[in-house]
Amino acid sequence: MPPPKSWERVRNRLTIERATEGLKQGGRGRYACPWHDPEAKGSCTSFSVGPRGFHCHVCGERGSLIDLAAKVRGMSPAEYVRTEAALLGETLQAAPGGRTRAEKPAPEVDAVGLARSLVAELTLTRGARRWLELRGLDPDRLEKYGWRSVDSADEWRPLANLPEAHGWPRWPDGSPHWPLQCHRGAALIVPYRDETGSLVGVRFRTGREWRAWREAHGLNAPKYLSMPRDRGDRLYGADSLSSFKPGGVVHVCEGEIDTETLREHGVLATGTPGATIWLKAWTRRLRALRPRHVVLWFDGDEAGDLGGQRARDGLAAAGLTVRRLVKHGPADVNELHVAGELDELIRRVDHDVDHQRRL
Repeated sequence: MPPPKSWERVRNRLTIERATEGLKQGGRGRYACPWHDPEAKGSCTSFSVGPRGFHCHVCGERGSLIDLAAKVRGMSPAEYVRTEAALLGETLQAAPGGRTRAEKPAPEVDAVGLARSLVAELTLTRGARRWLELRGLDPDRLEKYGWRSVDSADEWRPLANLPEAHGWPRWPDGSPHWPLQCHRGAALIVPYRDETGSLVGVRFRTGREWRAWREAHGLNAPKYLSMPRDRGDRLYGADSLSSFKPGGVVHVCEGEIDTETLREHGVLATGTPGATIWLKAWTRRLRALRPRHVVLWFDGDEAGDLGGQRARDGLAAAGLTVRRLVKHGPADVNELHVAGELDELIRRVDHDVDHQRRL
């Protein structure tokens, strides 16, 4: 059992966003319950989360943020604290009397180094290339940009030592510290670059095999994952902003696939790493560009409505003129692209922005 100081240290650093990472979110701070609704088939209205913990108003489950973070990751609370304590620089060792004590020689994690190693070691596999082609995206262009993939659990094995080499300790069962053990199945590896074009991190889009394994064990199965302690606060495609000219129009998408879809149509776009997240740092960055308008391309579902409203409120409060795209229904940008409807919608957006009309 980790010592009390480790519990306290992890508890003080654990945020609601970190504890709920991967949970399907509804409005007003409600989520899908990972206890009675692990496949997120409900309406995301029963499970409330706050700074002091969580409570499900359907099954009655309640507890701390540590309990929730452990459940989402398929771990016990003690295993979660032990792992997070190690990431914070503690090594738990046995002390006289059977207790444990914390020491501090663990290396800092190196998200940039891990990202560069993955891009150097991997390619875009045939399965991933076909998946991208079906979505109307150019796999050659994306591979050049740094997109990579793994088609099966076997292809993860040569990479087993990479997380540990860059500061992430192994999971309690000895397996490599890929997020939520995503090495059990295929994954698409999405690069994040800063405005100079330098690679600064990656995210993982999980495959069906891994999600089926998680769901079979009653565990939450998020579509996207980040490495623990990777900041995860970057805009996707930030390098495109370096060519932005003041007085122009900047487009912000929900997610990487939609961002790349707009890029296929010659639109200067950046994207958020999640549907419901909007950070003040992104507002400051976009304001510094001095755009004439910001167009938000968020999905028409519950999560997209919430994220789009947060983005619009934050940008409008900073004095930016925001046009929120709300007339494309439940389909996302890529689905419209595949259906052949996106070009007309982009033309309409350009026309409406030029005439300063609300979409």
